[in-house]
Amino acid sequence: SGERPDQGVLLIGHSTGGLVARALAAHRPNSVAAVVTIGSPHRGTPIVDLALRAGIDRPIRKKAMDLAGYKVDQKAKAFASLSTTAAPEFAKANPVPPHIRCYYADCRVSRREMSLPLLMLNTFVRQTRLSEPSDGLVPCESQIFGEKLEDYRLDHFAEQGAFFYATRAQRQAARAEFARLFRDSFDR
Repeated sequence: SGERPDQGVLLIGHSTGGLVARALAAHRPNSVAAVVTIGSPHRGTPIVDLALRAGIDRPIRKKAMDLAGYKVDQKAKAFASLSTTAAPEFAKANPVPPHIRCYYADCRVSRREMSLPLLMLNTFVRQTRLSEPSDGLVPCESQIFGEKLEDYRLDHFAEQGAFFYATRAQRQAARAEFARLFRDSFDR
């Protein structure tokens, strides 16, 4: 986050960090001037729905979740809150006051543009709704929160500056797009 002493703080959050920024703005409205979310599942994500139906506590799935940064034993409730059924409750519990400016980055990629880990995941879980426009993990419809910054050709990993692409050209294009997103976030 960047400080704006005359107006409060600008919070920028990626994925679940965007939901944390939203909750902070809701519960500390006098300290926050604006919120920018990037790839945040404000309406949940079908990938989580699928993981919950499959049982995230099974050993192989638990190991995969741990590798993704979700320690299932510690964060099962937080993970479940990213489902499409739980997301409306989160939104209801965290209303952002109208004086706080809210923006989101509309990040979407085609299957050809996805980084290798997301391409593998999306090949494996074709039965999710991710055939609709998405960043490879979060549907574009779920990313909506306030005013749209711009459209960005970034997948969920590239939104945070991780470029797991097969070719140098893909990595260079994603880096340039990430730099544009970063600049746009601070221009608000």
